[in-house]
Amino acid sequence: MSQNKLNPIVHAFNQLFIQHIHYNDADSRMVQKHVDTFIHELHTLSYTKENLPWLHRERHLVTSSFGRGTHINPLKHVQLLICLNGDDSRIKTTGTSDSYIIRINDGAGRFGDMINAKRELNSSAIAHNFAHELQNFPEAKNVSISSEGGATYRRQGCLWVFNVIPSFFIKHPKTGTTFYLVPDQHGHWRPIYPHTETATLQAINQQHNGLLYDLIYIMKYWNREHDIPTIPSSLLEAIVVNYCEAKSVKLKNLLIWIFLVSYVPHEKRLSSR
Repeated sequence: MSQNKLNPIVHAFNQLFIQHIHYNDADSRMVQKHVDTFIHELHTLSYTKENLPWLHRERHLVTSSFGRGTHINPLKHVQLLICLNGDDSRIKTTGTSDSYIIRINDGAGRFGDMINAKRELNSSAIAHNFAHELQNFPEAKNVSISSEGGATYRRQGCLWVFNVIPSFFIKHPKTGTTFYLVPDQHGHWRPIYPHTETATLQAINQQHNGLLYDLIYIMKYWNREHDIPTIPSSLLEAIVVNYCEAKSVKLKNLLIWIFLVSYVPHEKRLSSR
């Protein structure tokens, strides 16, 4: 195919990204402003509410696709890890490294009835406490408990949903590995590694000439717009990342286009329903 014939295709895809896929800088700044405002409001509330734990401002972290820069327009939700200050609480592993118990020291009175007789912090109680307090925010509506173990709400004037997850930042004393503990829906805590995941994503993207992100964007758009059963955004992103990580040959400029037009013929999609 000649370069002259390719130019209209490249131009069309560029316009598709600009008009329908990319989240522009102005909208991203607006979302970040809402995040900053929420964190400020939450810290202000924590100073006046004795039943809210102290917060670790330097360790709050925006995760999900918005935090990784893999979101597309329109933005659906923003996940925010709110880091709690455990006052040097003791962390104990139960069973496997995938399940943790957090035992609060005697001096950490702000956790109140969220701990049991053994002073073990109940992650479900923390989530319900967050949801209760969010209902008092002047611009919050539709507050509920999220499936990820936090609390969700829609801020007035925003089309996307805030998913606020209580967490603890952990640095392993021997290995130096860092991670967060978040609710596991069973009252305990599970580890997640958002910094490692983002670093891995960036490294794979660099290996493939900066095209991994574009492939994620176009696949999310394709998944959303076409007449096929949709895949959850996080799962689709993981599939694309795993594909690129295992691929020894670097992505080419037009691989995305070739992948799309050969993905599944429209007639096949309809006949399989």
